[in-house]
Amino acid sequence: MLYNRSSINYYVEIMFLRKTFRWFLRPKFMPGLLAAITGFDRWKLEGHREMLKKKISKEEWISMNTDGPFCPLARVYNLSEAAALFADFCNVKQEVWEFNVDHWSFVGRIIPDSFAKWIGRHWGWHRMIYGKKA
Repeated sequence: MLYNRSSINYYVEIMFLRKTFRWFLRPKFMPGLLAAITGFDRWKLEGHREMLKKKISKEEWISMNTDGPFCPLARVYNLSEAAALFADFCNVKQEVWEFNVDHWSFVGRIIPDSFAKWIGRHWGWHRMIYGKKA
């Protein structure tokens, strides 16, 4: 499994929404308030708040927004980048899965399961790679 660059999670959540709304975390009370309202983990929000004090690269931004603010390294791959990683394998097949409605707070709770599954199969966060070692 690789993280999928061609996903809603990457483009909408990580690169747009989180970048746009990160400054709401600046006041000291906001991580607690946002955790209470949205159900997001307070410790993650507090970690993201701390990161506002640092100048970070795009790669660091992606890492801290995949597996939490203290993740040292995480990468995302599109179809061709993933194919290049598995160039020495044969019968390679790729699928995308996983649209996590929990990432979308109250909006996620109203998305029907069948629609969430459809989104996951088209723009999901997990790029699944199948192949046979040559």
